Amino acid sequence: MPRGSPLPAPLAALNAGSDVSPADIALSANLCTWGLPLLSIRGCLSVDTPPPLVFELLKSPERRAAWDVLLKEGRLVRQIGPDNAIVHEVFEPLSGDLGRPHDYALISSWRCESDGSYVIASRSIVVEEVPPSPQYQRGEVLPSGWWIQPQTDGSGSELTYAI
Repeated sequence: MPRGSPLPAPLAALNAGSDVSPADIALSANLCTWGLPLLSIRGCLSVDTPPPLVFELLKSPERRAAWDVLLKEGRLVRQIGPDNAIVHEVFEPLSGDLGRPHDYALISSWRCESDGSYVIASRSIVVEEVPPSPQYQRGEVLPSGWWIQPQTDGSGSELTYAI
């Protein structure tokens, strides 16, 4: 999927060219998470792509740039066993950031469940291999991730993303 694809690019790439609109995404938000005043958001979407392919597109920081128009660069810093990795992601500037891109050092973990679903979880970490840089605004991500389930009829995937 070319970087200049119409939004929502991640959904269009995952859905293999099918028409997806923001109306197809079910969103919910909570202003009190774990009993704390933290905003949590959950988005759900059905796509016509099988779970193993969705999993590969979502877990790879290098492949994410093909579908995420906000990602400038994603790279694997260090593989930690078969199911964990340290990654570095750099995103386009957010409004109010004085034009600086923002970056994240993350630990990502993933697994395949016996029912054919996949889980990908990430959170920010402090690690020597990815020191803060003055060219970026360092961000922090609390535990968040993807749950990729096979559709009951076997035709695609149900995706849930929680922040």
